[in-house]
Amino acid sequence: MMVLADLPVTQINLQHCKEASSLLANLLSKLHTGVALVQEPWVYKKQVRGLNIRNGRTYYDTNCDIPRACIFVLGAVQARVLKQYTSKDVVAVQVQLQIKGDNCTVIFGSVYLPYDAKDLPPSQELVSLIKFSNDQKLPLIIGCDANAHHICSGSSNINDRGGALLEYLVTTDMDILNKGTKPTFVVSRRQEVIDISLASGDVAPYIVGWRVSDEESLSDHRYIQFQVKSEPIELSPWRNPRSTQWDAYYADLEKNLAGRLCTIETTDDRENEITLLQSSMESSYKNNCKKRKHLPRKGAPWWYPELAKMRKQCRHNVRRAHRHQIDWDTVKTGRREYKKVTRRCKRES
Repeated sequence: MMVLADLPVTQINLQHCKEASSLLANLLSKLHTGVALVQEPWVYKKQVRGLNIRNGRTYYDTNCDIPRACIFVLGAVQARVLKQYTSKDVVAVQVQLQIKGDNCTVIFGSVYLPYDAKDLPPSQELVSLIKFSNDQKLPLIIGCDANAHHICSGSSNINDRGGALLEYLVTTDMDILNKGTKPTFVVSRRQEVIDISLASGDVAPYIVGWRVSDEESLSDHRYIQFQVKSEPIELSPWRNPRSTQWDAYYADLEKNLAGRLCTIETTDDRENEITLLQSSMESSYKNNCKKRKHLPRKGAPWWYPELAKMRKQCRHNVRRAHRHQIDWDTVKTGRREYKKVTRRCKRES
């Protein structure tokens, strides 16, 4: 039985890119438990695709054609979507965590604030979510693509959107988790911090390790990663019904029920027979389907060493471009080739 502590959280804007979704899935598939706060996920036929990981659930607004926010919950984490606070650009889920010995309900939110919105941020959906958290006295953690600049979040300047958003945040209990000035959005023409992480004051002290990752995401946005300090989560052994030895199962079941031709006349007789049948089926199943332990995960099955080398080269190219040793066209060429190979490996796996 494996025991895990500290809930890993990943935040990323995927820009509706299929290959970026694949890389995120590979990153999450190495974890036993975790939460991903995603903006602009890959959408195909009105459904969020690309995050099909065993023992994972994706939450988003299923009533819109192109959702721009979703939350992925992995492993033994118990989660429930808050439908009244879920829309095209906002998704909220309640997660049960053990924090400081207490069973706490924490709200996780994924928020997208479109840059072409008519009104300055915050959006009404974001205001409603923060108000609900405050009224219910529930801790709140938000991953947000704000499309806004402010020096308080690490940006190099302040624009109207950033000023309006900060003016609202100072009236709430929300803290900005961003540390440093490392850009979360990188293109050849500019680099800026436009993605922010927020947490209410009652949960912010339990968030550690906030950082912007250098990992290649195949999106113009970078991974933001942090952990929520929580009590250990026990991962119990599990059984896979598809691995059951069915011939032996039927033989055991027939042996357990052999010679039972009793007459059922009363309600008690019926209940006794049902109980016996259920217990016989359960014991036969457990005898012929072995328990499995949670072993360390190795990532997606389509991931090859070739991709690891190309990912490393892409990361190296970005560093060299920052030092003006190569031009950004070389970086783009390498990323395009990385995307092509990723797509081909998934198709052939």
